[in-house]
Amino acid sequence: MTTQSLTSNPTQATIETWLIDWTAENLDLETTEIDINQSFLSYDMNSVTAMMLVGDLEDWLSLSLSPTLVWDYPDIKTLAEYLAQESNKNETQNRTETDTNVEQLLDNIDNLSEADMDNLLNSLLSK
Repeated sequence: MTTQSLTSNPTQATIETWLIDWTAENLDLETTEIDINQSFLSYDMNSVTAMMLVGDLEDWLSLSLSPTLVWDYPDIKTLAEYLAQESNKNETQNRTETDTNVEQLLDNIDNLSEADMDNLLNSLLSK
C-alpha cells in the first residue's frame, strides 16, 4: 500500500477507506470482511502491527501521532473521525503560520528604503 502524503485534508470517509484497505492488506483479510465499527483487536492486530499502522498514518497524513492511537481509538470509524479532526486542525494551524509569515514579509518590504528596494529588485532580475 502506498503511503504518499496528501496534498489536502482527507475526509472521514477517505480515511475510513484508507484504513479498510490498510487493514485488509496488512492483516490478510478481504476488504468485505472489515466492519468499521469492529475493534482492530478483533482482527488479531497486535502491538507490532498497530505501530506499523501508526507509522503509515503519520507518513500518509503528515501528522505526528501517539503510539497508543489504536488503543485510544479502537475501531476504524472512531479512528477516522479523530484523524479527520486532527488533520483539519493541522491544516488550519499551517495556514495561520503561513499567513503570519506573509504578513511579516509584507511588513519587511514596507520598511525597505527606496535604495534597498532597487537593490532587491535588481538582484532578483539578474538571476
